[in-house]
Amino acid sequence: MTLALRYLQHEDTYLPTALTALSAQFQSIEQANMFYRRIASDTRKNQFLRGALTYHYLVKCGDWTVDAPDCNPVIDYFTNSYKIVGIFAVIESLSDENYQDFYGWLRQHKAISLPIPDVETLDRLHGEYKKIFGSIRRCATFFERLPTARQVELRRAVEIERTPVASIKKLAEFLYMVRSKFVHEAEVVLQLSGSMHHFDLNKPLHTKLTMPLICTAFEEGFVAYFSEA
Repeated sequence: MTLALRYLQHEDTYLPTALTALSAQFQSIEQANMFYRRIASDTRKNQFLRGALTYHYLVKCGDWTVDAPDCNPVIDYFTNSYKIVGIFAVIESLSDENYQDFYGWLRQHKAISLPIPDVETLDRLHGEYKKIFGSIRRCATFFERLPTARQVELRRAVEIERTPVASIKKLAEFLYMVRSKFVHEAEVVLQLSGSMHHFDLNKPLHTKLTMPLICTAFEEGFVAYFSEA
């Protein structure tokens, strides 16, 4: 096997942990093992092992700990900040498309004339690129695989001006925004600690999200992804 299938090369070691991470989605470990064996290709089996292991160690069984005398070792909004980054890292990795930057994408299309003549054309091309490689698109597609009841529960857990978010896509965008504000602006994630009121873009925001709920939704979406042919 190639280096690209390095997780599958150690399947006997990694599989029990991967299945344990997702055990809540199956009636038994035997059923989970049967699910894994039905995954069609080695590439997707490798992807399953990598994603499940990452989730198990970084999110489900992992906490960010603080070694400081003036606070608790685990603070929920600190550890949740890292966990949501880990969850979205796995979600973004669930794609059969190799990542390509915008410039490389432009160069490979002979029908696109360089230099780009104007800003409007550049914006249009960038929109086409994001439809293929956009992170938010991948994340929205992931959450759209969830059962309808779970989608409704998640949507109702985020209210803007006392109204639940309009679609599961908007919910995915909200979560991705929360993740990005931590990654790019060092704003810790407060929105996953239960019932809280906030302001976002000067609009009153009420969230009832918790990390256990997000983990359950992630596990359901992960299994749904690998249920596809």
